[in-house]
Amino acid sequence: MSDVQNAQTTPNGTRKRVRRRKNPGDIASLRRVLWQAIRDVEQIIADPPDGVSIEQRLRAVQALATISGVYLRATEQHELVGRIEALEARARQDGMTA
Repeated sequence: MSDVQNAQTTPNGTRKRVRRRKNPGDIASLRRVLWQAIRDVEQIIADPPDGVSIEQRLRAVQALATISGVYLRATEQHELVGRIEALEARARQDGMTA
């Protein structure tokens, strides 16, 4: 991809190169990243660093709610993929024995 296609314009009009993943991720790695983010935000809410305003803590609560919802959907998706793979394996096995 050229720099023009792989760039964003910043508010001051300059071009900024955007780093993109070469390969798509998988649901298991997404869940690991989200779980770590949930733990980090929980720590900020439970034991906020000095100087954290109430507004920042409320933003952390909102972030926790958002991340938790995404984590739930990713977990459901991960479980569904496993169940579909098991059904497909069973169908292949039944097809071979029939």
